[in-house]
Amino acid sequence: MPHLHTNPGDHDLTVSAYVVRLDGVPRVLVHRHRLLGMLLQCGGHVETSETPWAALAHELAEEAGYVLAELDVLQPRPAAVPVTGAVAHPVPFCFETHRLGRDHFHTDLAYALVATAEPSGGPDADESQDLRWVTLDELRALAAAGEALEDVAAVYAAILTDGRRWHRIPATAFATTDPQ
Repeated sequence: MPHLHTNPGDHDLTVSAYVVRLDGVPRVLVHRHRLLGMLLQCGGHVETSETPWAALAHELAEEAGYVLAELDVLQPRPAAVPVTGAVAHPVPFCFETHRLGRDHFHTDLAYALVATAEPSGGPDADESQDLRWVTLDELRALAAAGEALEDVAAVYAAILTDGRRWHRIPATAFATTDPQ
C-alpha cells in the first residue's frame, strides 16, 4: 500500500510481524523486502479500512503465507483486559517510530509471534519469494554485512530473551474486525 500521508513530517501507521520458531534451535523469519532489497520482518501499512491486527493478518498472509490460526502471539499477561463495545487488541512487543527517507516517518506496532510449523500457504505472487528461517547469529551476521537491519536483529534478540517470560496466546483470540 502506498503511503497515506505524503507531506513533509507526516507519519504512517505500520505493523510488523516478528515470527519465531522455538522448536529445536530458535529461528526467526525474515523476507527480502521487494523495494528495499534487505532482509526484514514481515509487515506493512495499516490501511484506513482496517484495524492494526487486521493489517497484521493480511500482511502475514501476503508476505509469508501464514494465517493467524497457525500462530501464537506473545503477551505480557495471560488474558486481554475485557472490554465492552470495543475490540481488544494484543499488546505490541515493541512500539516505535522511525525515519523513512528525509522527512517521512513510520510509527510501527511490532508483534512477537510464535510458529510451530511452516505456513500453510506461500507469499503472494507479487511479494518477495525470498523467505528465510535464520538463527539470531545468522541474522546478526547478515546485518553486519548490510543484508539486514540491525534493529530487526535487536528486536528478535529481545523476543528470544525477554519474550520467553510472556504468555503464548492463540493469535485468533483477538478479533480482526471492527466492534459490533
